Amino acid sequence: MDICAGDDICENHRAYQTQLLEHFRVIGKEYKFTTLDANRPVHDIFADLRQHLGSILKDMRPPG
Repeated sequence: MDICAGDDICENHRAYQTQLLEHFRVIGKEYKFTTLDANRPVHDIFADLRQHLGSILKDMRPPG
């Protein structure tokens, strides 16, 4: 992924971010990542995270 393909630093950054997002989408599908809409209020996002992670973390205990 070449981030210095042109003379316009802003356009280079935009292109890089676009390519990076596409790579995340590809590996997300490949590895079956759980995704959530982060364009919502923080409280709503946190509630979703708690719901998704609750069953995974419920039996975890700190070491010691």
